[in-house]
Amino acid sequence: MGWFARGLGFVIKRRLTGAKKQDRAAYLNTVADVGAKMRQHGMTLEEIGELEALMQNPAVAASSGVTEVVEQAANDEEPSAFLTNYAMKVRTGTAYSVADAQLNQALEDLRLLMTDKEWECLEKVQEHWKAYRHSLAESGRLEFEGGTHAGLASIFVALSETERRGAEVRAQVEERARR
Repeated sequence: MGWFARGLGFVIKRRLTGAKKQDRAAYLNTVADVGAKMRQHGMTLEEIGELEALMQNPAVAASSGVTEVVEQAANDEEPSAFLTNYAMKVRTGTAYSVADAQLNQALEDLRLLMTDKEWECLEKVQEHWKAYRHSLAESGRLEFEGGTHAGLASIFVALSETERRGAEVRAQVEERARR
């Protein structure tokens, strides 16, 4: 009953203070700051608009790895080379590699809690999920086809989906561990 009261208190506090809107506004301000810095370093308004549109996608905006890359780029202390498309791709690619490794670790943890037959089924599901992730990433790339952000969009989408799947698998591990 105590968890219910704490949860209800949390929801009421967020409603009264407008914290969700404040968080969203702070995030969008960060994206706007990144846009201003990128304009200073030669990116066109069209390219920045495409990047901002990508960042407002709920799935991408919810990604902690993508948010970290944007916040790093918004940091005034970084050199201008840190803001290049290439540098952002490298940082996002690194975040993607970490998220993929975390997903693989969660899958190994889940494997220890499954029967052989369940694991065989999960392997098939995971193969299909990888194809789905690839298709999502390709879709993100095609939105910016011909632009400098095509590769970055692809990595953002793949990172976001990998983080989502990792959370899903970790939840399954926790559920099975409680049994």
